Amino acid sequence: MARTCRPTLSTFTLAIRPSIPAPSQTPAAGNAAVEGRRFASVKSQGAYKIPNKKTLPKKLGAKKSGDQYVVPGNIIFKQRGTMWHPGENALKGRDHTIHAAVAGYVKYYRDPQLHPNRQYIGVAFNREDTLPYPKDEPRRRKLGMVAHTRKVNEKKDNISASGIPRRVVRKGGLYDVETLEQELWSRDKARELAEARQAAGKEAATPAETAAAESAAAAGEVETTPITDAESGESNPGKKRTRAEQREFVHPLAFIQKRWLERRRTRTLHLNPRNYSYSESNAAIGRLASRTMYTAPWKLGGRKARLRSRRKRTEESFKQIAANRELVKQEKEKERIAEEAKRARMLAKQRAKGQGRAKEAKEAKEAKEAKEGEKAADEPAAEEKKVDA
Repeated sequence: MARTCRPTLSTFTLAIRPSIPAPSQTPAAGNAAVEGRRFASVKSQGAYKIPNKKTLPKKLGAKKSGDQYVVPGNIIFKQRGTMWHPGENALKGRDHTIHAAVAGYVKYYRDPQLHPNRQYIGVAFNREDTLPYPKDEPRRRKLGMVAHTRKVNEKKDNISASGIPRRVVRKGGLYDVETLEQELWSRDKARELAEARQAAGKEAATPAETAAAESAAAAGEVETTPITDAESGESNPGKKRTRAEQREFVHPLAFIQKRWLERRRTRTLHLNPRNYSYSESNAAIGRLASRTMYTAPWKLGGRKARLRSRRKRTEESFKQIAANRELVKQEKEKERIAEEAKRARMLAKQRAKGQGRAKEAKEAKEAKEAKEGEKAADEPAAEEKKVDA
């Protein structure tokens, strides 16, 4: 051995690696030699290009430069992580993308008062503006509104070029309906009572005038408003009645009809001073158009009444149809029962007739058998007589 005590290779026996036979150059032989070989399902067009992670791809970065005009929704800057923060009139998406919130011009800036190190992207309304806007100045337009000059309303004449007033206002404000009704009632009742007295004073009065006088007198007895100066045709409202007494107040049909006719004769147009619209009811609007679709209060049967009567007639017709069907059904049932009874009687008659025929045949058969028996009994006696002879 040497001094280095290094062993020589000849003293060790190394394991010999088994030799692997080389596959055949032909494809068939190679496939046979190597079992379970996989093939690519898609034809390879070349090696894949691995992108460089250290550089930014083209899809990231600034999409809008400074002082460039944008509209709401435009992408200003795309980034991975928040390098730029949304400032005035800007929004940040889920992937840290900065969007424009209003229409304006892009501004890249810093705001030390908001944060000392952050950089912001905002949108200014005017190109010459600088961001951030001072906090103490009046607030600029927000909410996506567009600046425009305020329109000045020109004063118009009260009467239009066609001669129609632009605005009609009632004098003295709204009418006191209760007071007007009381005054009209008193005046009309005074006139009616005067006419009734004059008609009653006549010696030769017609039946129609007598009936009118009686109706007016009867109406005067139930009125609640006292009448004064009836002889002269003037009336003044008297003492107010209680609610219990007012419930006894009954509007005669003739008075309601007269009031309605007086309203129909009017052609007064009442307009709302605020929006120049009608302030009357639908009946009044139809009256102004010379054709009303509203049923007068004195006329029996309004629109709802007509609808109810029509519905009632329809229901009655349906009930009549159902009753007719039930009657026809009962008649058919009676006919069926009568037919079954007739058939049963016929079958019974046929059965009885068949039983009678069978009985007659049986009796005839028995008689025939008896006759044959008697004949058979007489034959031996006749033979004996022949032998004796």
